[in-house]
Amino acid sequence: MRRCAGSASALSAADPLAPCLPCRRLRRLPSVETALPRLDLRRADGYWARLLGLAGLRAVPRGQGLLLPGTRSVHTFGMRFALDLVWLDGEGRVLRVDRAVGPGQLVRCAGASGVVEVVAGESVVAGLVAGARVLCSAPASSRAVPPGESCS
Repeated sequence: MRRCAGSASALSAADPLAPCLPCRRLRRLPSVETALPRLDLRRADGYWARLLGLAGLRAVPRGQGLLLPGTRSVHTFGMRFALDLVWLDGEGRVLRVDRAVGPGQLVRCAGASGVVEVVAGESVVAGLVAGARVLCSAPASSRAVPPGESCS
């Protein structure tokens, strides 16, 4: 079993975020179908989920990320760690990756249809490079799937 960064709780195989106290906010969000097996994405749809993003969390487990569909700019105010910002086009492919964006920043990508926020360095591990397919569908229509399923 893996352990959550910044937590003594073990991560379960069924829902990797279930016992992770720092990640309680992410656990409540729907999973997103990805084309990358090393990346477990949660979708921020509601006002508060989108406003807060990953701000204020002490840590996020490796391999976890947050999708903000329909987003062309994000802020890192209130962040406790650096992020990799993976900007997606309308087909769920990577347009650009901004690596190690520190707290207190405002970052934009004019042509983006969404952004994935992951812990700094995780974009390299997950294979998130320009042109890579991240989502199985467009960012705005990314459907929720049970953990462990893959693109069909």
